[in-house]
Amino acid sequence: MLFKSAYGKYVLLALVFVFLANPLQARGLRMNYAEVVVQNLQIGAEYSMVEVVNLPLKVTNKSDAPIKIEISIKKPTEGNIKKGFEPIPDTSWLDIGEKLAEVPANGTYQTDVKIAIPDDDKLLGKKYQVIIRSRVKPEGKGVALTMAINGRLLFTIAPIKQDAKSSKKTKVDLNFSLDPPRVEVKDVICGKRVKILTDEKKPILIKNTTNVKMKFLLQSLDPQETVISLEPNYEACPSPDYLTFKHEKITIGKGREKPLEMYLEIPDKPEYKKKRFQFLVSVATGTATSGSRYLRVLVSTAGD
Repeated sequence: MLFKSAYGKYVLLALVFVFLANPLQARGLRMNYAEVVVQNLQIGAEYSMVEVVNLPLKVTNKSDAPIKIEISIKKPTEGNIKKGFEPIPDTSWLDIGEKLAEVPANGTYQTDVKIAIPDDDKLLGKKYQVIIRSRVKPEGKGVALTMAINGRLLFTIAPIKQDAKSSKKTKVDLNFSLDPPRVEVKDVICGKRVKILTDEKKPILIKNTTNVKMKFLLQSLDPQETVISLEPNYEACPSPDYLTFKHEKITIGKGREKPLEMYLEIPDKPEYKKKRFQFLVSVATGTATSGSRYLRVLVSTAGD
């Protein structure tokens, strides 16, 4: 994949975009950037999340009255940094356009998020985290406490600077969703094959919200080999191979949806009983540069 650098040249990239489908919500406010992970950025290049993955930052006013919102870029605090990452050295690397916006009742404000990586070899292989904060602007004097929500943007920089080449850009579209983006499976009997369903005994759905046909690749991953966090009180699955799919490749027409049919079979071993495991499913667009959404499958196993 190629992007134009700050010097007018094109750089070949191997990018991976991960968007965790759960939106952030607080009373009356919602933001779609809960946790976004972008891997293998190139130094000396600039990226538009709208142009590359069709993923603008959206802040929704869920109230029946208009509000003013402030959007800001912050360095994470020491206790809020994901393991293996560092706070972004300079928040000016990110550009979110207008910092103050008016949002009508039940309306949505959206803006592009641009990331510019300096052309500095010392940045090769680095991993950074930044906070995107949206809050309701205080009205009146003496009002200090207002509603705010923080999203996390994590990105890694490729360890090797690649040669410049000329080619047209390739876009990745993340306009698809998983419903739900998280599922709990309780009292799983080890040694028994079970179908993964929601609490309502319905299948997880992949929804194509674009106006074109899309192909998806399904893969069960070890959470420890990704940048995705483990949920509290859960440990990484003993093997991602215990979670399988009826079809590992799915094609979905524009505006349509299909069930994600998957099965779980954990071996009947004492060490797997009365445990809580987190499995991770990647649903990726079928392109050379993958845009992925992750599904967390939280499993509780039964005892004897």
